Amino acid sequence: MKRRKRPAKFDFKPFSEQQRRLIHWWRPMTVVSENDFVIADGAIRSGKTIAMIIGFLTWSQEMFSGESFILAGKTMGALKKNVIRPMLQMLEAWGWPYTYIRSGTDARIEIGVNTYYLYGANTEASQDALQGLTAAGAYADEAALFPQNFIDQMIGRCSVPGAKIWMNCNPENPHNYINEEFIKKARKKKVYHLHFMMDDNLTLSPKVKERYRRTWLPGSVFYKRFILGLWVAADGLIYQQFADHVEDYLVPSSWLLERDGRGNLKNEIMYAVIGVDFGGTKSAHSFTLTGFTRGFKQVVVLDEYYCKKRI
Repeated sequence: MKRRKRPAKFDFKPFSEQQRRLIHWWRPMTVVSENDFVIADGAIRSGKTIAMIIGFLTWSQEMFSGESFILAGKTMGALKKNVIRPMLQMLEAWGWPYTYIRSGTDARIEIGVNTYYLYGANTEASQDALQGLTAAGAYADEAALFPQNFIDQMIGRCSVPGAKIWMNCNPENPHNYINEEFIKKARKKKVYHLHFMMDDNLTLSPKVKERYRRTWLPGSVFYKRFILGLWVAADGLIYQQFADHVEDYLVPSSWLLERDGRGNLKNEIMYAVIGVDFGGTKSAHSFTLTGFTRGFKQVVVLDEYYCKKRI
């Protein structure tokens, strides 16, 4: 029988303040330990994954005994590369005994008396594998890439008292489920949100950081996501200013229902849409505001805008 090679021991480096916050936020003496979730998002290569692995391991081992936990990645391969490999190296460095069952429907790592089950979350059907499991916590790597139903099922499985959900990700579309339902509602849902920048990774040299910064043009969606760690739209983006500041262009629907001095409606426009003709060669752009009357009996052009200059 061929003996598997043990992973190399992890080479620990000094941690930044932001990394230490992520590692220790759960400790009972901290105010933020009252939260049920932690989400670490931000720039690429910002050190959030390593800090989260350390925090998750120490939290689960110190706070629970004989419990099950969820370790999930976009795919099983990505999970093993991004999380499991450095996790095993850390266990080797700490001298913690463990057993790693690599394959099968119950792929898992047993550390002490706790069990950590491994899952890929690449399809809507992936959530089926979680059903029936009772967990004391979950770690979701690149959670913004997960199907929504997997995230909901994962949270639902964590019913042990004191359970916490750990999620990290690079920013995606601003309407992504993680951003809309957890980061934007952090106080309501008891989410501890930590935003990471490349400077939070003390192992990254100034030369490497500069190379990353000059790879993408400042102001581009990729610069905003990868370097600034912002949730901005990318796919199919045409009007950058509008995409980044949608709230500046919203108008109340009440202006379509203007009334005269007697309280009667001046018009019967009940629904309106804006049609856009985008010049593919940037030759011209046309916007038409079209209104529909009650019962969609009439179609009325309410306003038009034509832009001929190149943008």
